[in-house]
Amino acid sequence: MPPTSNPAAMTPQSMTMINPLMAVPPTPVASAAPAQPATVPQMLATLKDSVYPSQREWAAEQLSELNLRGQPQVVRSLTKCAKEDPAATVRTACVHALAHMKVNTTDVVAVVQELKNDHDPRVRQEAEEALNAIGIATAAPVHQDSAVRPASHKKP
Repeated sequence: MPPTSNPAAMTPQSMTMINPLMAVPPTPVASAAPAQPATVPQMLATLKDSVYPSQREWAAEQLSELNLRGQPQVVRSLTKCAKEDPAATVRTACVHALAHMKVNTTDVVAVVQELKNDHDPRVRQEAEEALNAIGIATAAPVHQDSAVRPASHKKP
C-alpha cells in the first residue's frame, strides 16, 4: 500500500513505512563566511592583552609573517613581550618572531642577549638561535659555578 499525502487517511501500517526524519524538510545550513584576517592593531592587542598564552603566541607568529619590521610599534611590542611576558612560550615566540623578521637594532639585540640568561631553557635556546640568525656572534655562556676548566697546554 503506497503512503498517502493525507495525514488523516494514514493507517498505522502506512505510518510505519515513513521515516519520521524524512518527513521534515532539510534545513539549509548557512555557510560559514571566511574569517576576516586580523589587522595589525588587533594582533598587537592580542599580543598585549590576551589571557591565553596560545593566543599571544599566535599574534607574535602572525606579526612576524607580515614582516613589519619597518613598523616600530610592532618591533616594540614584540621586544616588550619577549622581555616581560609571564609565559615562557610567549617570550620564545616573540624572540623567534624578531629573528624571523631579521630585526637587529641595538635595543632588540640587547634584549635578546639578556634573554640568554632567562630562567627558562626554551627562551635561552631561542635567544641563542635568534642572535645567530640575525648575524650576531655569541660566545658560549660562562657558568661561574662550573668545576670544568679549559684545558691548558702548559704544565703546572
